[in-house]
Amino acid sequence: MKYLYLSILLCIASIKCFGQADSSKTTLTLAAIYSTNANYYGQVSEEKLPYLLTNATLRLPFGLYFSGSAYRLLNTTGGSVVSAGELGTGLDITMSKSVTSTISFSHAFFPTNSPMLKAGNNNSLSASLNYAWWLTTALNADYIFGGDSNSKDVFVTFSTSKQIGLGSITQSDQITLSPAIDVIGGTQQFYETYMTKKEKGLFGKIIPPIIPSGGDKTTTRSYTDFNLMSYNLKLPLAYNRSNYVIEAAFQQSVLAENAKPSFEHSSSFFNMSFYYQF
Repeated sequence: MKYLYLSILLCIASIKCFGQADSSKTTLTLAAIYSTNANYYGQVSEEKLPYLLTNATLRLPFGLYFSGSAYRLLNTTGGSVVSAGELGTGLDITMSKSVTSTISFSHAFFPTNSPMLKAGNNNSLSASLNYAWWLTTALNADYIFGGDSNSKDVFVTFSTSKQIGLGSITQSDQITLSPAIDVIGGTQQFYETYMTKKEKGLFGKIIPPIIPSGGDKTTTRSYTDFNLMSYNLKLPLAYNRSNYVIEAAFQQSVLAENAKPSFEHSSSFFNMSFYYQF
């Protein structure tokens, strides 16, 4: 499950690290994440959307996993306590000592007035290939479809990261820094759907409206074209124990020239995360 926002990748990456540490038994991993703003493949909506995410992932010894997530936007009024939900399943495949792959499918549940960029399409089919050497390099492809918009999007993400050990406090813990760079390309029908819903006044009340709208109605850009979308730098600093991880992560996203008309060419995000595995 890799498809709502880039911050969820941090959740899944940490869950996979648990799984690699002990893949011989069934595990349940619980996660809680706070983010200063929701982002979708490096892009943001006009309104700032800080949120809380909770996730549970059940992983079986042969690589099959099932996951569920709930999101709560922190600057919306009224409505349900849960702003969005997601269910997913996937399979991790070990191809060699250094090469692994993952295939997954997820379905999300959004209210009709959701201001999230992804709310127009709620199904995601994903595949990734990972190569671990001195660096960890990954190629991920996502096909996003369904929902009430009938639009479809394809995203391809190339990423490279390096885990750096920074020492430990006791003999049973480790502090790590894992800088990562992502380059993302894709189509952008999700943004066209977002602007259509915004112009119809479907988002409900967001407090406060950070950036006024304007200018996007005149664009002639085709949202079905595949273009380079964003460059993303992530710096997760983690405190690791045998059964839990506490992580603080900074992300800087810069939109490419062919990305959607943007109100912010560059955006920064901060996440605080906690993972516990049974």
